[in-house]
Amino acid sequence: AGYESSIVAAGHRFASSRLHAMENTEAGWLGDSMGGLGGLFYNRELAKSLTDGGDEAFAEVSAKLEQIRQAILGSHGAIVNMTGDAALLSEVTPLAEDVLTSLPANGAPSCDWAERTPLEAGNELLTVPTQVNYVAKAINLYKGGYDLHGASYVVSKQLNVTWLWDRVRVSGGAYGGFCDFDTHSGLLTYASYRDPNLLKTIDIYDGTPGHLAGEEVMEMDAESLDKAVVGTIGDIDSYQLPDSKGYSSLMRYLLKVNDEKRQLRRDEILSTSKEDFPKFGEAIKQAHEKVGGYVVAVCSADAAKKAKEERPELNFNIKSIM
Repeated sequence: AGYESSIVAAGHRFASSRLHAMENTEAGWLGDSMGGLGGLFYNRELAKSLTDGGDEAFAEVSAKLEQIRQAILGSHGAIVNMTGDAALLSEVTPLAEDVLTSLPANGAPSCDWAERTPLEAGNELLTVPTQVNYVAKAINLYKGGYDLHGASYVVSKQLNVTWLWDRVRVSGGAYGGFCDFDTHSGLLTYASYRDPNLLKTIDIYDGTPGHLAGEEVMEMDAESLDKAVVGTIGDIDSYQLPDSKGYSSLMRYLLKVNDEKRQLRRDEILSTSKEDFPKFGEAIKQAHEKVGGYVVAVCSADAAKKAKEERPELNFNIKSIM
């Protein structure tokens, strides 16, 4: 019940997660399976199997939980990240080593990600009892040939506070409209929150390349550009307490992001010019033409039926979630 109520209250998060799963990456699939619609569908099947399957079903679930326990409580592949001053670390490091040594060395067998069931990509309308819409669309810029440049951070941030804010929220009446560029997967995702519109919002997303090449951007003054750059630098180099610094360091280690790469992105952000805006818009346009983009919206059954009738070329697949 809590899972289902979350979809009604935060449909944009579930729609975005669904789009990431359609990329069929390990991270996208896992995120949807653990916290998205994939997780909801799995939990429903699990509850049904436990209700109908009796002792045999409980034994199967128990065996899977034991596999998870073995995978977690093992030293093989374990990574320990500790944050503290030199004196403290020298004191606790031997204790951490003792803990690792005490854990089983073999652990659970490695997961074969190739065995996962891929999610078929397509335009989806996910129906729930709601009077508003949550509209998301994603385009993979890397598959369209885009090479990451630090200016993309500035442009996507500026889109959130200008184009999407003005068109989706102020003019469109939604509670929120934003985009996020995942620089690891290359997925540019638009999303709206408590949106009275559906098709109109998709058209706004599709108008982003034209906006980035238009007069509004080209006439942006130096002060506005400087604010965008400074704001972006503030986001990526925000103040962190020691625990946050340690966590960020661990994430960079796992993602193989070194200091040289981080400094390169900083330099590119600081050197962002107005000309970088239409360049990013062209990258969006080319990716859309080359590999396309997909829409997932959480909406009512009536809104889904109307959208499918008005835009048959989008070939919406309507799925009833609740």
